[in-house]
Amino acid sequence: MKIRHLARTFIAGIIFTIPALATAGQWDLNDTEVGYTYDASHAATTKTRAQVQDELSRAQQDRRSWNYAYLNVAKPVWFQPKSAVTRNQVSADAAEMTTAERKRLDAIYTPG
Repeated sequence: MKIRHLARTFIAGIIFTIPALATAGQWDLNDTEVGYTYDASHAATTKTRAQVQDELSRAQQDRRSWNYAYLNVAKPVWFQPKSAVTRNQVSADAAEMTTAERKRLDAIYTPG
C-alpha cells in the first residue's frame, strides 16, 4: 500500500515538475496572488534596442495613424486608404458577371 502511494506521489511530482522546468527561463515564481511573473529579459531577442527605437520613431511620424494604433481602436472610414478601383470599374465588373457566378455568390452571401 505504501509503495503504491509513494509511486503515485512520485509520478504526480514528475507530471507537475516537468512543465515548471520547461518554462523556468521566462517565468519567475513569486508570492503574489498569481504565483509567477513573466520576465521578458530572459527571452531571446532578434532585434537590437536601436532597431526597435528606429521602428518606433518611424511609426510615430504619422501622428494620427499612430494614435489609432496605440489606443487599439479602429480607424474611421474617412481615414481608410483609398481604393485603386473606381465606381465605374466596379459597376462594369458587376455587369459582366455571369449567372453562374451570381448564383454562387448568392449561395454564399444570402442567408437561409
